[in-house]
Amino acid sequence: MKVSLILASYDSGHYHGGMGQGPDALISGGLVDALTLAGHDVTVEDIGRVGDDQEREIATGFAVCNAVSGEVRIARDRGRFPIVLAGNCLTSAGAVAGEGADAIIWADQHGDLNTPETSVYGFLDGMALSTVLGLKPGMADAIG
Repeated sequence: MKVSLILASYDSGHYHGGMGQGPDALISGGLVDALTLAGHDVTVEDIGRVGDDQEREIATGFAVCNAVSGEVRIARDRGRFPIVLAGNCLTSAGAVAGEGADAIIWADQHGDLNTPETSVYGFLDGMALSTVLGLKPGMADAIG
């Protein structure tokens, strides 16, 4: 299988901060080698820094989604299977938007089903899956 690993190394708007170090750790830990040994043709695409240098959670989060959406589309156009490695839950909305996906594998420690009305803390990442599922119409409008 042709696989594109798409790295989005962000956590709450911070590049390579906190959980944003996860994608690099997976690559350093041998993910590419393991997939290659299993017979897959693997490329690694890194979205790099996006947006301005302010590292604002909401603005940067949606900029990451847009960048990931574009990389997923490129991978699919090239006949590749996109796998997005991210440290930010909201990035899933960009992955789904880029694929037009009707399925996603969700590996997270919590459900991310909050909306602005149900969130105790207003944490954007806690609203990621509800955004993907369209539970709060309009939240995903900023993602292409």
